[in-house]
Amino acid sequence: MDIVCGLVVLPVVVVLTVLLSAVSAIVFRCNPFFVQSRRGVHENEFRLVKIRSLPKTFHHRQGKHDMHHHELGWWSNFLRKSHLDELPQVLNIIAGSMSVVGPRPMIDEVVDTLEPDDRIIRSMVRPGLTGPWQISTMGTESLHDHPELDNQYVEKASLASDIRIILITGAAVFGKKSLEPSRLEERLGW
Repeated sequence: MDIVCGLVVLPVVVVLTVLLSAVSAIVFRCNPFFVQSRRGVHENEFRLVKIRSLPKTFHHRQGKHDMHHHELGWWSNFLRKSHLDELPQVLNIIAGSMSVVGPRPMIDEVVDTLEPDDRIIRSMVRPGLTGPWQISTMGTESLHDHPELDNQYVEKASLASDIRIILITGAAVFGKKSLEPSRLEERLGW
């Protein structure tokens, strides 16, 4: 189902990615793509691709919560707030390293902070473009602050909850607020 969904949206994703990456290349005057190693199913490493949303001077290992020390330009703010920088991950979905819905793919430094049980649980499924952490915090809190969100997903996920997560993601991207982690179970029917 992930591959079919990816192929259906691929033409739109390709057009938007070309346009957005061209603007990023002009604004940042460098490669418009950001590529980073992440951990997926069974903690296998894969390359996650995003449209560059930060200047090249911003260190790639610096956390998003350190951004308050930097004044970001209009383009960075637009891409990050709209989450359009995530569009190239549809290629990761088609390639099979990611799913549409699942735990957020983590970098090694974050995976290393998790308890062993949390690492095992979250690595049982492919990471997702969207998922419980994304819709409950929309990036305002660190992944390792709420490992229970990924654990609940692995243990209780269903096609119905995946569809709800996709709908909530769409609503959040288009202006509605994200869910409080405490309301997640209720909204997903867990």
